[in-house]
Amino acid sequence: ETPSNPLLKLIDIEKIRKSINNQEIIIVCDNTFASPYNQQPINLGADAIIHSSTKYLGGHSDIIGGALIINNNPSLAEKILGWTPQTSLRDGVHSTLEWFKSKKEETS
Repeated sequence: ETPSNPLLKLIDIEKIRKSINNQEIIIVCDNTFASPYNQQPINLGADAIIHSSTKYLGGHSDIIGGALIINNNPSLAEKILGWTPQTSLRDGVHSTLEWFKSKKEETS
């Protein structure tokens, strides 16, 4: 979590990225506290970012959800999500909705 909560300790993501020699090691940041407005960890070298939309992205505590953002690495996305990322937002949203639909059918 960067910055950390509740002490607000800053993590130097760029320094961590530069110090890693093994490219198989991935950097994942929980960016909920900073929000994408204040910090974009992908631009600092992170491989994946987690956001809780329930806290700050919604602004009014009227939504429940979250987001997982993955850098431009299709094999990482496939490992994490279990499906191949789409090339356009429209196709990606469609695939995500189909995945949720299939999960609902499994539990019905």
